[in-house]
Amino acid sequence: MIAEILCTVEDFRKRIQAMTDEKLLRYGTPPNTCPCDFCYKISSTMYADPTFDLTFPHSYSVVPTELSPNGEPPPIYFPGGTRTGGNDGMLLRFTPSNGDQWRGCFAFGDYDLCGVFAMPNPDHVCVVSKGTGYWVHVNEPEKSSKMRALPVWDVRIVSDARIILLADFTALSAVGPDGQLWKHRVCWDGLKILEVQNGIVTGTGYDPTNSVHSKSEFAVELATGRILQSPCS
Repeated sequence: MIAEILCTVEDFRKRIQAMTDEKLLRYGTPPNTCPCDFCYKISSTMYADPTFDLTFPHSYSVVPTELSPNGEPPPIYFPGGTRTGGNDGMLLRFTPSNGDQWRGCFAFGDYDLCGVFAMPNPDHVCVVSKGTGYWVHVNEPEKSSKMRALPVWDVRIVSDARIILLADFTALSAVGPDGQLWKHRVCWDGLKILEVQNGIVTGTGYDPTNSVHSKSEFAVELATGRILQSPCS
C-alpha cells in the first residue's frame, strides 16, 4: 500500500520527462497513474495554459517551457530576478534578438488571467501570470519589473494606436512604445471594458452612489486618458 502511494522525486522527474509537451501545456497535470498528491500539486502549480497575443511587431520569440532535470541553468524567478529560487509560476522560454536564450518563472497571483502580450516596444513583453503582471525587458531581463496594477483583470491590444490597455478592478492604464501614458480610476469595483472604438474606451463598473443601478458607465479618451464619463469623476 505504501509503495503504491509514495512517489520519489526521481519517479516524478521520470514521469514529467515522459509526458509530451502537448499534454503538459494542455492539462498541467501528471498522468493519472500517479496517485501521489505531491506530484499533482507540483505539476498543477508549475504549469499554466497562457493566451498569446503577439500582434505588435517584436524582436524575440517566446514559448511555454518546463523545469529541466538535465542540468540546464535554472530559470530567472520573478519578482526578484534571481536564479536561486522563488515562487511557483508560469514558465516561459525567451529567445531575444541577440540569441541568448533564457527562461523565466513568473510567480502566480490569485486570479484567472494568464497571458503573454507583445508590447508597442518591440523589445518588451507583458506577462500576466494568474492576475499578476510583469513588464519584461527581453534583452535585459534584470530590468524587468512587477506591475503595480493588481490584479490585471483584462488586457486589450489597440494596434492602430500602438497602445496596450490594462485593467484592474478599479482603474485603467494605457502603455505606449515609451512606457505608461496614463492611469485613471474609473469606478469603485468590478471594472469591465465593453469596447474600444473611435479612440474611446467604454465600460461599466460598480457605483455605490447610484441608487437606481449598481453599475454605471465610464468613457475615457484613449490617446490622452481624458475622462469623458465616470462615476468617480
